[in-house]
Amino acid sequence: MHVRSEFIWGIPAYDWMWEEEGKPMVRQSLRTIFPWGLCCVICLAYTKEAVPAPCSGSVIVYEDANFGGAASHEVKEPVRYVGDDWNDRISSIKIRGKQDWRFYQDWHFEGPFIDLKPGDYPFVPPEWNDRISSFTCLTKFD
Repeated sequence: MHVRSEFIWGIPAYDWMWEEEGKPMVRQSLRTIFPWGLCCVICLAYTKEAVPAPCSGSVIVYEDANFGGAASHEVKEPVRYVGDDWNDRISSIKIRGKQDWRFYQDWHFEGPFIDLKPGDYPFVPPEWNDRISSFTCLTKFD
């Protein structure tokens, strides 16, 4: 058996050849066995993000304390980044429904966080004023 290795578009491709008694040399390649399937699985494994749990409640965030200033629309799903217009500008929050919500200091649900139960929060805790960048609802497993 003879084995040869090369790279095609950055992906290793292995070829091997063998002889069987009374038959001509056979050449087989991993590229012909699973050329793109493996690549797609590998790409998805590194880029696929977990699907957030559906939220049964909703959140409205406000720019100023006492529900003043600009207000967001009613948000019923996780927000990975509040956007440049809202980043580090949230000062009061209304949470509707029966589900708790987690608010993060950094985008993409990272960094320090605070959990809030349903209700009206005319003032977020002082250390969280103008610091929220992402938020998500909590499931019973969080």
